[in-house]
Amino acid sequence: MAINEPANRVVDPRREAEAEASLGFVIEQRWGAFLGLRRQAWVEILFILIGLTLLDEFVFAGDRFINVFPHPYWIVVVLASVQYGAGAGIVATAFSSLLLLVGNLPEMRIDEDLHQWFWEMSRRPLLWLTTAVVVGELSARHIRERKAMAVELAEARNHEVLLTEAFEDVQAMRERLEVHVAGQLRTVSRTWAAARSIERLDPARVLLGITDMVTTLLEPNKFSVFTFTDDRLQAAIQKGWRRKDTFERYFTDASPLFRAIVGQQRVLSVANPDDEAALAGQGKMAGPLVNPETGEMIGMLKIEDMGFSQLSVSTQENFRFICQWIGSVYGNAVRHQESQALAMFNSEDNLYSEAFFLRHREFLSGLAQRIGFDLTMLTVTLRNHDQLPETVRNQFTVALGQAVGDALRNTDLAFNQRSRSWEFAVMLPGTAEAGARIVVQKLSELLAGKIDHLPMTPDYVIGVEVLVTATPRLESTAPRTPTLPGTESYYVAQKHFLTDLARRLKFPLSELRVQFLPMADAAPAAKTRFMQKARQALDTIWPELDMPVEFDVDVGEIAMLLPATTVAEVRDRDTDLRNALAEALAEFPGAATALHLDIATVVKAAQRDGRFRRG
Repeated sequence: MAINEPANRVVDPRREAEAEASLGFVIEQRWGAFLGLRRQAWVEILFILIGLTLLDEFVFAGDRFINVFPHPYWIVVVLASVQYGAGAGIVATAFSSLLLLVGNLPEMRIDEDLHQWFWEMSRRPLLWLTTAVVVGELSARHIRERKAMAVELAEARNHEVLLTEAFEDVQAMRERLEVHVAGQLRTVSRTWAAARSIERLDPARVLLGITDMVTTLLEPNKFSVFTFTDDRLQAAIQKGWRRKDTFERYFTDASPLFRAIVGQQRVLSVANPDDEAALAGQGKMAGPLVNPETGEMIGMLKIEDMGFSQLSVSTQENFRFICQWIGSVYGNAVRHQESQALAMFNSEDNLYSEAFFLRHREFLSGLAQRIGFDLTMLTVTLRNHDQLPETVRNQFTVALGQAVGDALRNTDLAFNQRSRSWEFAVMLPGTAEAGARIVVQKLSELLAGKIDHLPMTPDYVIGVEVLVTATPRLESTAPRTPTLPGTESYYVAQKHFLTDLARRLKFPLSELRVQFLPMADAAPAAKTRFMQKARQALDTIWPELDMPVEFDVDVGEIAMLLPATTVAEVRDRDTDLRNALAEALAEFPGAATALHLDIATVVKAAQRDGRFRRG
């Protein structure tokens, strides 16, 4: 390390004070210097010299110790040289020489010449000067070495401080990252829990789950959920509201908030002046709940109160996302509910759906009265359903489905009617009341064996209801039931069911297929009108029949099942059917001119098969 540049190596000025305190000297001090020598040195030299001179004047001989060996002024020269270097030693030598010789020159003796007298007079100053230079330079070298060591020590301490501060910064950053990561994990888990709270297949439960989701993700103090009914927004859920709050519980088209949410479908925030005017003090944020697939207005989510620090841009984006998420989940739940309402079969418990029961009961009742066969219905009621946990209720339903599959025939249909206080219906076509009692006993035995392992015992009862009593066939006076249009799966299921039933009860079953030009490129409204017109034409030709019908306008085909109708009877009405279809479909000239009828026998009246067990 170069000695002439140690001061430049001090990184932190605070280290100089530490070095000075620990080493006992000042590393660099340019303030308070006079002629290159610190004032402290001047003061010390002059103070000691004047003190010694006054001591000699008043205590001793007053000859300035000229005859004393060693001379007391040596103290000043040596101390100044050792403490401050050669410069201070030379200054001390100069002042000591002046005080010693000025006005105090020794007299020349008779036996000495001028050179001897001059040597005798200058010997002490020369010794002082030599000593000051030698000792001062040695001391200066030590001072420089100590100064360099002090600089290195200061740098080391400064480096230590920097390392300590860097370590503390890294430690603090690590702790912040740990908190952030932990917060992210909590956010992910909370988001997952919130998602589970609304990922339901029941629209009502989706709305109830919104409370947990909004509380978890946004943490507002007050919020509410509005539903869109009767052309107004009606408060359905309020969280955190108090009696003294003056928030509106419904909004009509006269409200700016209603127009912004329903009309413009905007997400409002008080951070926007225009939105603040629309909110009119009714909340901090509000957003529409819209089914993204259909565009149907579901309702509104409104935040009435939340912390100011939480009202950030990210919170607003999260709020927008939550509104879209709720709308999507609610739309899925509605779509699932609608599909379940139209579904024929419930895959959860292997029973036919309630919607299928409502259509099929009317269909079978009319068919039984027209053809003349018995129709009874078993009703299985779970009386303690409100006391059983959901898992036990579901296990009971599955057990019932298995028991029905083991005990009944293919033509016997079991339906799930949970909405009616957990009731289940079993339709028994071609079975009189006495036979139904036997079925009840057998079904009870099978069901008891399947539910004996459940943690709680379901309390159920099986009742018998006679819907139709076998009478002679009433070809034209039986009550008319509407045609049953459905999807391909529904039509196929009906065909299998009616085929088994026709074979068992010995009545004919025919199938008529009307083919026309495909309408795959037609508008949805045109397809709907075509199906309505075709159905009206079919009803005018066979008013006494119950016809499961399948429409496939994209392919260009109408399929119909005609119970208790032979092929000959269908062909007798071939011309009438063509004329009725041509008249009804006059606005579709291409389809009407290309009509083609295909008639097939599914079951002949003489066919009989008594083996009708469930496969």
